Amino acid sequence: MARGRDLAGIFDWLAFVSLIPAGVAAGLIVAAAAALGAPRGGALAVLGALAASGTLVVYNVDRLRDTGMDGASAPLRTAFVEAQRRALWGVTALATVVSLALALATSLDVALLCAAVLLVGLLHRRLKPWRAAKPVYVASAWVAVTAGIPALSASESELIPWLLAIYSTSIAANLLASNLREATPVASLLAAARALAAIGVLIALVGPEATRPLAAIPAAELAALACFRNTERYAHIALDGALLIGALTALALKVY
Repeated sequence: MARGRDLAGIFDWLAFVSLIPAGVAAGLIVAAAAALGAPRGGALAVLGALAASGTLVVYNVDRLRDTGMDGASAPLRTAFVEAQRRALWGVTALATVVSLALALATSLDVALLCAAVLLVGLLHRRLKPWRAAKPVYVASAWVAVTAGIPALSASESELIPWLLAIYSTSIAANLLASNLREATPVASLLAAARALAAIGVLIALVGPEATRPLAAIPAAELAALACFRNTERYAHIALDGALLIGALTALALKVY
């Protein structure tokens, strides 16, 4: 029993501290950069770390500030946030310092793009009561960071529309399914999420050779959606984790 509780605690930290979304942000940027022929090495590491630390800031600030509104839709996460409030503020403060330092080490256009997305993230508390708009602006923010940042330094700009289409469908599918606890009818919305992921796979496969490895991202999300469970932990671990697994797979396919 003790081991089971310890394992659940580890999963809760992964699920509710936004460590997986932070990894997703970094992974998607690196996979996109590999597909677009964007610069790699230290500069790319900085961009990935900036995306990851910024994700931690935006997600944790929202959850720490808004436990009242989140209590009904995400009771497990809200209880975790209340129990770990001091630790989460510590994580957020550290991520903020790291984000600012990394932003100073990037180009002005990257810093401005990140600042714009940060503003949207900080306004999320005010915007999220409009549930129909939530997947749209959140998906747009994610695509702006994970595809937009690599696109700014891409050497093969003709690939950018393909990247945007693949990432938009993959991320939209994830967000649509992640918010099913707050929406009805579940069956039709889940079908829509699966369709979006499938469309992402098709777009990647029929597109240029350089972007075909990115098919792994919507394919991984489609696999998670095929086994969908309408629970908080599944959304935060399986659905989000699928994007990370897909990004790492795409990177491995591109490299090897």
